[in-house]
Amino acid sequence: LTAATLTWDAVPSAWKYSVRYKATSQGWGSWVYDTVTTNSYSLTGLSSTATSYHWQVATMCDSTGVNNSVFSSYITFTTIAACTTPTGMNTTNILLDRATLNWALDTNTHHYSLRFKVQGASNWAINIPNILGNSRTIFNLSSGSTYDWQIRSVCSSDSSSVSAWTTTQSFTTLTPCTTPLNPNEFNVTTTSATLVWDSIPGVWGYKLVYQDTSAAWNTRVVDTLHTNITAISPLIPGTTYRWRVQSMCDSTGINKSSFTAWQYFSTLSGSRITAGNIELMDNLNVYPNPTRGLFNISFISEKIDNFEITIIDAFGKIILHEDKKDFIGEYTKMVDLSNWPRGIYMIQIKTQDSFVSKRIVIQ
Repeated sequence: LTAATLTWDAVPSAWKYSVRYKATSQGWGSWVYDTVTTNSYSLTGLSSTATSYHWQVATMCDSTGVNNSVFSSYITFTTIAACTTPTGMNTTNILLDRATLNWALDTNTHHYSLRFKVQGASNWAINIPNILGNSRTIFNLSSGSTYDWQIRSVCSSDSSSVSAWTTTQSFTTLTPCTTPLNPNEFNVTTTSATLVWDSIPGVWGYKLVYQDTSAAWNTRVVDTLHTNITAISPLIPGTTYRWRVQSMCDSTGINKSSFTAWQYFSTLSGSRITAGNIELMDNLNVYPNPTRGLFNISFISEKIDNFEITIIDAFGKIILHEDKKDFIGEYTKMVDLSNWPRGIYMIQIKTQDSFVSKRIVIQ
């Protein structure tokens, strides 16, 4: 970088040698002279900014300097520029198990060395030498983990000329998207149904798939949603449907969860009369209403039937769910929502041929 050694063939009759050198850009009066007794000369203190120099040597045949040869022709050399630490570091394409590390390209660099580790580790776990170009994709990373990395320039074919390591750069791989929990359906009518599942904080959206179980796969409906509750219609009366949902943690769909298991429900038959709904509505008692948290649900079934009792909040989250199979007689249940937020809750009761809902206000 800042030194060079000059050599020439020895002259048998030489007393000494006169050497002179200067930067090629300097004027004639800038020559630096020195006298040496050997046929080599070491220069130091040269410029490290890739500067060109030329030099000459003359033979001195006596101590008086009277009998000297002429100077040799110009010999030119250029100092090697200092190896520059890379700049412009950034990390892109961060996924669950990989990321691409980037930096600005330096034309004076022969290749690069990269090292990275899990943040907090005492040693650099991975060292990658001989990188050509200005990016490298790292694979087989752990999801939801933070990594540190550094890069340095190598300006020679070996490691004799290297820059300092860059400051530490960090990135965090994506956290796997969580599969929605507690999928359920309510407000099932002859031609519609409301689907709901637990909301997942931080997700970008959800992908919903549903279809008539008797229809071909290519008839399925696929929808992208940004809430955890949706009403689907128009449906076919008296038909069994299946549905499933997955969460999406980005708009590209690269980071998405697995689907829930298939959920099944049947729309009400169009031949059923609505008198059953009216009868059940008149028979259903919810009291006291409003309440500070404690209330009762009661109804009487005069024939054997299957009952599905559900309480949901204003966001569609299921608070309570109970199935009563082959039930007949008087049903009474005390419910305590004292620890739940104040607001409006829906009490829904579904039988084989009826569906009713009533509101309860928690003050």
